[in-house]
Amino acid sequence: MLKPLILSLCVGLGSISATTLAQQAEPPAKVKLYGESANAKAPIAAALADAKKTHRRVLLQWGGNWCGWCIRLHELMAADESIARTLRGSYVVVHLDAGKPAGKNIDLAEQYKADVKKGGFPYLTVLDADGAVLANQETGALEIGTLAQGHDPKKVLGFLARHAAKGEGVVLTPAARLKDARARYAAAKTYRDTGMVETRILADGQKVVDRKPFSTVFERDGRFLWEFRSSPMPGGKPTMKYVVWSSDQMTFRSWWDLSRKETAFASFDFAMAGPTGVSGGSATAIIPLLRKAGFGASMAVVDPSEVGVETIDGVECTIITGKRAFAGDVKLWLDGDGAIRKIVHVQEIDPAKLPQPKGAPKVEKVMSETTITITPVFDQPIDTKDFEFTPPIGKGE
Repeated sequence: MLKPLILSLCVGLGSISATTLAQQAEPPAKVKLYGESANAKAPIAAALADAKKTHRRVLLQWGGNWCGWCIRLHELMAADESIARTLRGSYVVVHLDAGKPAGKNIDLAEQYKADVKKGGFPYLTVLDADGAVLANQETGALEIGTLAQGHDPKKVLGFLARHAAKGEGVVLTPAARLKDARARYAAAKTYRDTGMVETRILADGQKVVDRKPFSTVFERDGRFLWEFRSSPMPGGKPTMKYVVWSSDQMTFRSWWDLSRKETAFASFDFAMAGPTGVSGGSATAIIPLLRKAGFGASMAVVDPSEVGVETIDGVECTIITGKRAFAGDVKLWLDGDGAIRKIVHVQEIDPAKLPQPKGAPKVEKVMSETTITITPVFDQPIDTKDFEFTPPIGKGE
C-alpha cells in the first residue's frame, strides 16, 4: 500500500513524477574521475582562472578512467593527508582524459611538453597560473612496484613540494566563490549546457527515482531555447518534452507535450512559470544567473560554508553547502571558473500536507533528494539549428 502513497506524494510535490520504484536504495551513478568530453581545453582554462585568484599552481594529470594506475594515484592523493594538504594549498588539479581511443588529446599533451607516448599514464604536468610549463613527470619513477602496492607517498609528496607555489595560497571564502559564479554567468556572451535532474523520494524504506534530462542554449540579448524531458508514466522513458524558446528574449513561446499547446508570452517570467513547477529545479538552477537575476530561489544559499573538493569530469570543484532560502539543505559544486557542475538539495516533506490515497498507511516522514548534474560550455559558437524548435504539426492550438 505504500507504493501508491509514495506515487501520490510525488504528484503532490508537483515537480516529481516517478519513473522507478525499488524496495532497496539504488546506488547513485558513479562520477567519472577523468572527463571524457572532446573539449579538454575547457577544464584547463577553468583551473588557470582559479589558480590566478588563489595564487596556486595547476596540476594536470593525464590518464583515463580505463587506467588502473591513474585511479591508484588519485586514491593515494586523496587518502594521504600530507599529499592532500599540499594539493589543497598549492594546486588546482585537472584530470585529462588521454590515450583512448588511440591518440586522444595526445596533441594537447605535446603542447605542454608532456611525453605521454614514452612515459605512459598517469603523467603529471605542473603549470604556473599563466599556463607556463614548470615541470613534467612520468609516474613510473614514483611507483613502489605492483599495482596493488601503488605509488610511493614520499616520492609523490616530494614532487609536489618541489614545484608548489612559494607561500600560502589564497583561500577564497564561500561567499566570494558564489559571487564569482554570479559574475561568470552574468558575463557570458553565449552559453549552452546539457544536464540531468535526478530526484529520489524515500518513505518507510521505499524509494521513487525520477530522471529528467535538460538542455539550454543562450545568447546574450539574443536567442534562447531551454528544454527538459520527463516520463508521462512511472517506469517510462523521459520522452515528454517541455520547451521554452525565443528569437530575441523579448517575447517567448512554449510547448508542452502534455497540453499539446503552443503558447505565446510577453515576458520571460511568465514563460518559465509553467515548467518551474515540474522541471525538478532545472528551470531555476542556471537561467536566472544568465539573465543577471542572481541565484534562482531554489538554489539561493544562506550561510554558505566550504566542505571540501571533488573532481567531476576531470574538473576540480569546490563544494559549498548551506540552507536554501526557502526550505531544505543545498550543496553546490563550483569549478575554478565559477561554473556550477552539480547541485544537490535535500528536503524533509510533511506527508500530511500532500494528497494521499484513501486508506493508505500513515507515513511519518518523507525525504526528497534532488541532484542536478550540469555540463556547461561558455562563450563558444552555437549552431543556429540548436535554437530552432517547431511544435509537432497538427498538435498546436
